[in-house]
Amino acid sequence: MVQETAQQNCENYLTGFYADDKLDICASAFDGFAYGCKAALEAAGYKVGEDWPLITGQDAELMATKNIISGYQTMSIYKDTRLLAEKCVKMVQAVLEGAEPEINDTEQYNNGKIVVPSYLCTPVAVDQSNYKEIIVEGGYYTEDQLAQ
Repeated sequence: MVQETAQQNCENYLTGFYADDKLDICASAFDGFAYGCKAALEAAGYKVGEDWPLITGQDAELMATKNIISGYQTMSIYKDTRLLAEKCVKMVQAVLEGAEPEINDTEQYNNGKIVVPSYLCTPVAVDQSNYKEIIVEGGYYTEDQLAQ
């Protein structure tokens, strides 16, 4: 549903604002939105290597990484979900045991009532130049998964 909504929104932007001009960038905050943008651009006749715009995403999903390799998506923000899960489990376990969870930020997240202590993981931009090092060598996806 998300991809279809993103595709429809992108189609609307293309016909409403880019009938006479080419789109240069499609800044998406989620890989699922990027897939919809890709579909809308293909339907509008854009071609990779010719007039294909920069497309961003977030989450470095398998399909997004394949799109990065093929040139349909420029980059994605990678956050290793293995690390996110590990930190989350340890934090919950600490709270359940009455201990202090590991925190590395006590300033950035103010919900209007308090500053929420957090553990921030470092996001990494993944593109054609570094996906092998970050994604494949890091063990997140295999070359075989990316080739399928």
